[in-house]
Amino acid sequence: MKYKKILYILLCIVALMWMIRVIYIQKVYAKILSQDNVYEYENNGEYIPFGDNYTAFGEFENLDGYYIKVNDIEFYDVKTYMEDIVKTDEMRYYDESVVYGVYEVTVSIKNDGNSNDGIRLPSIELKSDDYVCYVNYDWYMLINDMVDEEGSLANVEKGCEKEYKLPFMLTYYRESFGRSVETDNLWLSITLVPDERWIKIR
Repeated sequence: MKYKKILYILLCIVALMWMIRVIYIQKVYAKILSQDNVYEYENNGEYIPFGDNYTAFGEFENLDGYYIKVNDIEFYDVKTYMEDIVKTDEMRYYDESVVYGVYEVTVSIKNDGNSNDGIRLPSIELKSDDYVCYVNYDWYMLINDMVDEEGSLANVEKGCEKEYKLPFMLTYYRESFGRSVETDNLWLSITLVPDERWIKIR
């Protein structure tokens, strides 16, 4: 009976600690989500710091010490991109009625003191006023010969910089009067938490 009482007390303590941890995590995330920490940078050809932030929830690579610069952006229809840029017949077929085209954004990444293994570039998003584009992971792997064996981390050594191409798929897009892929407002969303950092491309 004595051992059962001790076991019961221990279980209560564990349950209480678990509840405290859950409540703490919920408060932290609620605080992050309630903060209006959105910073917009103009694309003026200079490096933008990632800062003490992360690209997405669940990411463990702190980006402090990394910088990004947007060098160029090009738009391709999906067929042209598959044939001329990706240059492979092994890709799965993409329905042109679904995938309208591809924004290829060329960026430079500089490491000014981060000691992590690399930066997960496919977590970066391209946003417009009413749509979001995501990096096509397969194409990203093929067109960047600097990507490591894991396929997702762009490894830039301290004091160095490298150029990468980010292929963003644009889906279910319809041009209308006064609107086109050549004139839509575009931002590169480089971090999500605790600060959102956007680079205004156009």
